[in-house]
Amino acid sequence: MGKETSVPKQFTDFDNNEIIRPDEVPPIWRPGAYTVVLNDRDEMLFLIMPGNPYLHLPGGGIDLGEQVQDAVVREAHEETGYSIELIDRHPFYMKQNNFYSRWTDEYFCGLSLFFRGRLLHDRQDLSALNQTQFRETEQVVWIPRTSIDPKNVFHFFREVIQAVLKEV
Repeated sequence: MGKETSVPKQFTDFDNNEIIRPDEVPPIWRPGAYTVVLNDRDEMLFLIMPGNPYLHLPGGGIDLGEQVQDAVVREAHEETGYSIELIDRHPFYMKQNNFYSRWTDEYFCGLSLFFRGRLLHDRQDLSALNQTQFRETEQVVWIPRTSIDPKNVFHFFREVIQAVLKEV
């Protein structure tokens, strides 16, 4: 007999409030991939989502059958309009998170991988923005690394950004 694993009960919502998952509602596994993109001016790429003033890293869910590295490149293009490539095919950071989506009324067990990326060119394809089911991008911004205040970063990304800011 294999060891039985427990299904998490505690989740957080978009506003970082604790939510207890009802026993009769099973969580959904959702792997995700995100990227930290710095340009030649040492500015970091962020997006601001509608109704949320915090800075978000480009990225999101990995589609079934999709390669992780392809997902992060696709998500960055969909959310920012920029074409990127990964500096390294291996993530530099990983975190597990259990979250509740009020938009879909679902509970997710997430495992998120964070990669380093760079622009392929400076052209932004504005037609790529908001072409998905959810309007994800209100604004795309470049912020000098030395000006980033982690308090302005969405809670989910804060520890990743703090780790990046500690690097030389």
